[in-house]
Amino acid sequence: MNTVRLWTYQTCAEFGWYQTTNSTRQPFLHVVPVEYFHQMCKDFYSSYLDETRLRWGIDRTNIFFGGLNNLPDYVVSVAGGHDPWSPMAPNKTHAHHNAPVYVVPGVSHCKAIRPTGESDVEELEAVKQAVLRHMYEFTLGPEDEIPSRATGAALSVAALLLAVLAAL
Repeated sequence: MNTVRLWTYQTCAEFGWYQTTNSTRQPFLHVVPVEYFHQMCKDFYSSYLDETRLRWGIDRTNIFFGGLNNLPDYVVSVAGGHDPWSPMAPNKTHAHHNAPVYVVPGVSHCKAIRPTGESDVEELEAVKQAVLRHMYEFTLGPEDEIPSRATGAALSVAALLLAVLAAL
């Protein structure tokens, strides 16, 4: 199934995250209002997905996942300081021992989930290593030896393992 369609459904039924021109604090005309996305959701999926159902879905998602004030255990959150979605993400004030939150200054959307490389800034490399340490600790308990470099394969295997454990 197309991942864009899945993401769009989540925005229509669970999140309500849209990039609109409703704000007066932006340089664009008001050509893409939030109502555009509400209508798009009805057109793409069902007239059932109206604003009332969206509000219900957002409330349900926040209850299910704890919202920002009660992060679930064994979840590591990472946001980039330049990520346009960061206002919807947890920040360090929401973190606790079993739900750490990292904000990497100067980094944009999804940069932290990519494999490490020579072009990564030091802060991002350090956060990737911290995420790996948390994944190992969450799944296997504290480990003395953590791999020195985060590879795409190691991150994928650890993420898959965490997803399976979360489903149990």
